[in-house]
Amino acid sequence: MDDLRHQLAAELGQSLTIADRLVRTLHKVGDETASAFNVTLDIHRDSIEQLRREITSDTFGKAVKLIRSARRIAIFGIGPSGAIVDYFATQLRRFGFDASCLSNTGLLFADDLHQLRPHTVLIVLAYTNVYREVSALLSEATRLKLKSVLLTDTLANKLRGKVDLVLPVARGRVDMLSMHTATLGLIEALLVGIASKKSKTTVQNLEALNILREQLVGRPIALPIKQDSARGREIVAANRREPAPRSGES
Repeated sequence: MDDLRHQLAAELGQSLTIADRLVRTLHKVGDETASAFNVTLDIHRDSIEQLRREITSDTFGKAVKLIRSARRIAIFGIGPSGAIVDYFATQLRRFGFDASCLSNTGLLFADDLHQLRPHTVLIVLAYTNVYREVSALLSEATRLKLKSVLLTDTLANKLRGKVDLVLPVARGRVDMLSMHTATLGLIEALLVGIASKKSKTTVQNLEALNILREQLVGRPIALPIKQDSARGREIVAANRREPAPRSGES
């Protein structure tokens, strides 16, 4: 039944333009401005509840394990998803991960594909349509034998065989204006899950970031809560030093 529901949603979504979706949303809102607040929050609430139902603790755990064990992480998203991808990558870099964004389109996307390397975990945000960029990305991932996680609303059936893990996430109602609260909620849940498994390393990297911020501001900016700041300063100092000689080198 879930597969059938997603298939019907996919067909409905593909038949509606962005303008169609907005018209349907405004029809639902009506003439009362205050209704926009309530209708939108109801949609967000329903999306979050659906997220909780559709992603099991086992599936979530697999996603966290795959991402936290990655040597590199590349995150794909175009259009409005590009901003979410940038946020996700920024937070992962703060945690100490080597994370990059793949958000170009057209010929420039070849540059994104060109930067992919072996041992990279790919996180793909793709909704409604399998764009050329998505097809090219998954083909390159297959060639390089990359592990991949797909966040999607209606493309699970089409792309399940091309990725290692699917995390279903709705963008509000499929026949109304796309809304990204559930996607952001899932990403932040993943960030917390990753941090919980690498808590010491994550805290140390954030301490190092805070020390750099203090140097820019010229004064302490942390709340008076003692953390492993000494270790954070060691990380900053180590990053500024030349790499240590390899064994056998002078």
